[in-house]
Amino acid sequence: MPATAGHRSVRAPLAERLARFTGAPVDPDRQLGITPSIQAGLFLALSRSSNPATT
Repeated sequence: MPATAGHRSVRAPLAERLARFTGAPVDPDRQLGITPSIQAGLFLALSRSSNPATT
């Protein structure tokens, strides 16, 4: 996970909570990233989806 994904100490508990809420497992190292804003999150999602080499 890139350094821009946020600290694991924040992602891990959030992944557990999200897994309980959705009923599906969430890997904090591969499936969850913390961004400082909605705009940054959208930019990250779009840039990842438009460049297959980053997935």
